[in-house]
Amino acid sequence: MWQTMQSFIEEKNAVFGVSVTHVESGEHFSARGDDPFQQASVFKVPILLSLLKKVDRGEIDLTARVTLTQEDEVYGSGILKELSPGLAPTFKDLAVLMIIVSDNLATDKILKIIGLETVQKDLTDWGFTRTTMDVTTSDLLAHSVGLTPKPYSQSYATELHKRLSSEQFDPNNRVFQTHTETNTTTPNEMNQIYERLLAGELLSPSSTSIALDILSRQHLNRRIPRYLPKSVQVLHKTGSLADHLNDAGIIRIDDHNTLIISIFSRGHASTEAGEDDIAHIANRAVQIILNRSSDTIV
Repeated sequence: MWQTMQSFIEEKNAVFGVSVTHVESGEHFSARGDDPFQQASVFKVPILLSLLKKVDRGEIDLTARVTLTQEDEVYGSGILKELSPGLAPTFKDLAVLMIIVSDNLATDKILKIIGLETVQKDLTDWGFTRTTMDVTTSDLLAHSVGLTPKPYSQSYATELHKRLSSEQFDPNNRVFQTHTETNTTTPNEMNQIYERLLAGELLSPSSTSIALDILSRQHLNRRIPRYLPKSVQVLHKTGSLADHLNDAGIIRIDDHNTLIISIFSRGHASTEAGEDDIAHIANRAVQIILNRSSDTIV
């Protein structure tokens, strides 16, 4: 039955990398599973895990407050950029916003405190060698439109906003060239990150619960969850940059069936078409597993 999935993927004009694992049986499917893909905002999952690792080490208190300034402004997704400087959310608030609405300001504020190098080291220590954390959200966006990243200034922010708003993406920039491995991962490795998180192998029990809870509260649900039954729980994180569209996470179908799924892609004619394809891939994966067990779900 996985051959039908392979055929569906191969029929698409966009390039897809897909990894699916049935947790209970270990059954696995992948298409371009070891190819590198731009993570876009899926890279916020490793950031969340690294933040919680610091909590486990006693280096960060999730209830501590962090003051946001004008210099923290980051263009793109999220709501913090719309609010007045001086707001002081907790570390947990920042983590929640980073995941559930993909808040770029929250993400980069966390990175200013814990450091990209810490996230990369944690990934290496956990054995994840194909996932790279090279640039912040702000710098990733700047590179994508051919700007050299600079410290915040009003003129720089205005130019970045203008280029992103008019979608002046630079396809030759290193963030779109997967061989440079700038903020890239592979579908199989992202699946492994989720598998080990779910198994409690990366964080303490309390931090594991926090991570899974935050991922379960995702607001951006037009991809993996889109065509799944309402009774199915999805814990996931999306990512988008130009024609690169991603979604990766955990699908809890029922008490006996859990899927880990990572879908990365590039070359879409439109965001709507790409999101629809991702949703169909996720739904097909669920139906294959349900057909295996002869269960039905509504």
